[in-house]
Amino acid sequence: MNTLKVKIWRGAESGQFQEYEVPRLESQTVLDVVQEAMPIDVTGLVDLSGSVDGPLLEALTRGFRTVQRQLRPDDRLGLVTFNHRIHEVLPLGPASAGDVSLERPVGQTSVFDALAVTLVRAPEPGRRRMVMLFTDGLDV
Repeated sequence: MNTLKVKIWRGAESGQFQEYEVPRLESQTVLDVVQEAMPIDVTGLVDLSGSVDGPLLEALTRGFRTVQRQLRPDDRLGLVTFNHRIHEVLPLGPASAGDVSLERPVGQTSVFDALAVTLVRAPEPGRRRMVMLFTDGLDV
């Protein structure tokens, strides 16, 4: 059986590639490809902790609005903000639902809690689901 050599980067800790040999698969012929556009439910998860203000808050807001403008008519958009509390500002609905204003940033950051709460919702059949996190990346 033929093998294929694969190198995988093991990160800055080891600073090297690790090499593996994996079995080479038999070639396959693709007979048909169908491109289908399934509607998507996007939840914007926006950090409103005390460390997010001024230019950073403006950048996060612009990022969310950019996503909102790029969604298709059958896509849905929701907005959840978080600091030390999690608040559903906009339930999933049409992406063109209008402009959303954000509260004043205050408090601590609970990124992991907010992600967990947002991801536990069951996806609806026939729809894809995405959560987009807008944060400065500090979970305190």
